[in-house]
Amino acid sequence: MSAQRPAPHESAEQPTLGRVAQVHGLTTDGTWIKARDAFDITKVHTGVLAIWAGRGVISARRVGRDRRREYLREELRIVAGLGAGGPLRLPRVMKHIKAQERRGSA
Repeated sequence: MSAQRPAPHESAEQPTLGRVAQVHGLTTDGTWIKARDAFDITKVHTGVLAIWAGRGVISARRVGRDRRREYLREELRIVAGLGAGGPLRLPRVMKHIKAQERRGSA
């Protein structure tokens, strides 16, 4: 007798709102896009985006049977704007978050 496997997760899980979205007052009601489209906007490798999402820097959710990631488009447009003048790296994003937090608490 073989053990039955649980049914694959088919619906979107509860999205995690990233810090960039939080400091800009975005909500999870925005448009969610596939990883490839996220790369097209940010020019940041999808593996790096997954790491940033795992650290809570950007928003992400998992959808479908294969639990692929989706990202919040409005937030990624903000992140992409931080890359003007050079490659987009995490320290630049974190500096932006901290500056926005200081503005919000002033």
